[in-house]
Amino acid sequence: MGVAVCLNEADVALDRRAKILDPVALRVLVSFHRAIVESLDIFSLHGFFLRITSMFLCLGQVISNLCHLGSMVTENQAQLLAFERTC
Repeated sequence: MGVAVCLNEADVALDRRAKILDPVALRVLVSFHRAIVESLDIFSLHGFFLRITSMFLCLGQVISNLCHLGSMVTENQAQLLAFERTC
C-alpha cells in the first residue's frame, strides 16, 4: 500500500511557501541579462580606451608645446648672442 504523490507545477514552493519560479520562462530573461551585461562591458571598455587615448593625446600636446617653447628659447638666445656680438 503506497501513497500517490504528484507534482503541481503551478504551485511549487519551498519551506515557508517561498515561490520557485518556472526555469523555462526565465530562459528569455537570462539571455536578455547576458546581452545587457555584455553591452555594458563593451561600453566600459570603450570608455577606458577613450580615456587612455585622450591621455596619450594630451601627453603628445605637452611634448609638442615643450619642443615649441624650446625652439623659441633657442631662437631668442641666438638673437641675443647676435645682438651682443654686434655691440
